[in-house]
Amino acid sequence: MSNNSIYQTAKIIRRAGNVRRFHTHRMIYPDHVNVHSFNAGILAFHIASRFNKHCPDSVDPYKCSFYMLMHDVAEHIIGDIPGHIKVLEPPVKEMFDRLESEWMEDNLDASMVFGIPNGPQLNEFEAIICSFCDKFEAFQTCYEELRTGNYSFKFVYNRINAFFPGKIAKISEISPTLGSIIYHVYNDFRHDCLEKFEGRKDLII
Repeated sequence: MSNNSIYQTAKIIRRAGNVRRFHTHRMIYPDHVNVHSFNAGILAFHIASRFNKHCPDSVDPYKCSFYMLMHDVAEHIIGDIPGHIKVLEPPVKEMFDRLESEWMEDNLDASMVFGIPNGPQLNEFEAIICSFCDKFEAFQTCYEELRTGNYSFKFVYNRINAFFPGKIAKISEISPTLGSIIYHVYNDFRHDCLEKFEGRKDLII
C-alpha cells in the first residue's frame, strides 16, 4: 500500500482525470475520465438516496459517489480499452480489471481502494447502482455527441442502448424497488432523446 503524501495522491488522481474516453472515435466534444467520474458520481448519489427512501439504510449514497469518483483512476497508467472490446473479449476486460485493481492497491491509500481486505466494500445494491451509473453516463455522452451532429456515434449509442432492457430486468428480479428507480432514470432519458430528435429512427432506436 502506498505511502504517498496527500499532495502526491491528489496529483495521481488529477492526472487520471485527463485520460480521454472513446479515444477510438472522433468527438466534437472530447470526453475525459474526470468528467465521466464526476457525472457518474452525482447520479449514483441520487439513485442511492432515492433507494434509501424506500428501503432505509440499504445503501450509502456517499460511498457510491466516492466509488464512481475513484473507479477509473488507474487508467492513466493502465489505459482505457474500447467498450466493444470489453464486450467481445471478456478475458481482455478481466485482465485490465485485475491490473487496475493491483495498481490502485499499490499506489493509493487503502481507504480509497474498494474490494481489498482493508478497503471499503460495496454491498450488492451499491454495486448494482455503480455499474448502472458507469454505463448510463457513457450513454448520455453518446447522446450529446449525436445532438451536436456527430452521427457516427449512433452505432455506439444504439449498442449501449440495447444493453439496458435486459440489465434492468435482471436488477428488478433482485430488487423490484431499485429496478423501478433505475428504469425511470433510463426511460425518462429515452423520452428526452426521442423528443429532441423528433423520433428520427435513422439515428436512434
